[in-house]
Amino acid sequence: MRGAFYVIMKSVFAEFLICTLGGLPFFYIVAEKDDAPGLIIIGMTIAGIAFVIFVFASVLNRLLQDVIAIKTENDLTI
Repeated sequence: MRGAFYVIMKSVFAEFLICTLGGLPFFYIVAEKDDAPGLIIIGMTIAGIAFVIFVFASVLNRLLQDVIAIKTENDLTI
């Protein structure tokens, strides 16, 4: 189960980097040419959503590890 969360976190972090490093300059260039500052906000929103998913997956991973540790501890209690 831990492996699946690790793969999800890794892929979402890669998506965040691609959106940030590759997408935001594109949105900036298009916004400058069309004089539309709202496009930059759209690009930042796309990158921000990927970051929020990454943080959520990290929190779920840590929570799952803690729950498994507590369950193992309780299983050993008589």
